Amino acid sequence: MIKLIASDLDGTLLPPTKIMPEDTFTLIERLYESGAVFAPASGRQLPNLKKLFAPVLDKIAIIAENGGLVWRNGEIIFSDPTPAEDVLRALKEIRKIDGL
Repeated sequence: MIKLIASDLDGTLLPPTKIMPEDTFTLIERLYESGAVFAPASGRQLPNLKKLFAPVLDKIAIIAENGGLVWRNGEIIFSDPTPAEDVLRALKEIRKIDGL
């Protein structure tokens, strides 16, 4: 029995037009009814994905931020944030470059 179907978005589920195919939400609902969970997986941030999948949020999980965050049933169930010292070190290097 299939329990989870995950799909990348850009160039996979979404065509170059970035418009969700018409039957996507119907298919997600059918998966849910069969006992399988659909999870869009993307480098996009969680709020963007929640907006994109708003009609079926109660039936899916979301893998966001390149796998660094997983959301389901209204809560974050996994989070692997970049350590603050790594962010600060990267910002310090970026600030050395003119125009950034």
